[in-house]
Amino acid sequence: MSCSQEFAFLLLLSMLLYCFFGYYEILNYKKTIKTVTTAISIPEIKWLKLLLLVMLAIIVCNILSTALPEVIIFGESLSTETIVQFEVLILVNLITFQGLKNPQYFRQIGRDDVRLVKEIYRMESTSRKREHTLVSDKEEIPRIEEYLEKNKPYLNSDLTLSMLSEELNLHPKLLSQIINQHFKVNFSEYINTLRVKHAKYLLESTKDTKLTIMEVMYDSGFNSRSVFNTFFKKKLGVTPSEFISGLKND
Repeated sequence: MSCSQEFAFLLLLSMLLYCFFGYYEILNYKKTIKTVTTAISIPEIKWLKLLLLVMLAIIVCNILSTALPEVIIFGESLSTETIVQFEVLILVNLITFQGLKNPQYFRQIGRDDVRLVKEIYRMESTSRKREHTLVSDKEEIPRIEEYLEKNKPYLNSDLTLSMLSEELNLHPKLLSQIINQHFKVNFSEYINTLRVKHAKYLLESTKDTKLTIMEVMYDSGFNSRSVFNTFFKKKLGVTPSEFISGLKND
């Protein structure tokens, strides 16, 4: 095997390992972002998976190019190397396009968030062994509920676990543990449930003022129509549009 062939083999192997570890990081990202933010539908995860699929396609075509230098597509003969170059072009353009259109995809969570989630899961694992929440933790529940009811921080679409814990003067790990153990949901689920309740209240109390669904969505703390519709239907069994139609028929 020549030096160039060895280099090509090592390059393909590194790309394959990158895909494997990349998928592992995507799973961690999905778990982390739902613990520290209020996102429930994460379009960037689909995009990241698409990038991995393109990379896998590049790897497969590179491997095939050694045994199959040309392929027939729609009656035309194309070299496998040309297909690889086209796939690389797609990969680069995907990254560029999303970087310009959705720059927030590249700065959702930081290392501190990842460390926090690891600590939270470690803390919850220890707590499950005790099979109960400490009395001092339970005493925080009424204070948390009162603060949320009075100040409605969930109406801030950018609310995170760290932000709410700072407002409550609680450690993020403790706040997450209380929400998970007492309400049996994660932070994202809990906050978005409160937002749906507020959206329901707005729709019922302003049904004669022709408040649009988008206005209700933003006023309730959601910043994504798909997330709003998904969670609204999950909690109430109908979409916002169907809920409004039901109000008109009453």
